[in-house]
Amino acid sequence: MIPQTSTELSEILNDPKNKTFLFYFTQVGCPACNEIKTFLSKIESSYSKKVCFVNLDTATFKDIAIANKIEYIPTLMFVKIVNKKVVWTGKRIVGAKKDEIINNLKKF
Repeated sequence: MIPQTSTELSEILNDPKNKTFLFYFTQVGCPACNEIKTFLSKIESSYSKKVCFVNLDTATFKDIAIANKIEYIPTLMFVKIVNKKVVWTGKRIVGAKKDEIINNLKKF
């Protein structure tokens, strides 16, 4: 999913069928970001019942990127909704590390 506004992101986060999320922060024109977006689009259907993939462009969601201390792109974070709040699970992947992404997705 690629939300374009805060409202669209809120709708995704408030959808009761979505429990765990993979936020991936990217930027237009970033070669590594394009690589990871292509990779994630290929594997998303295999994990979509357990994990909702959400692409957050750092220009559109600058405040969220700053709040989560996103210094490098692409950066991926696994988060959950707990008591209507987004809670970081503690796993952050910086760069296009495909094996690490797969290994973490298997935990959900």
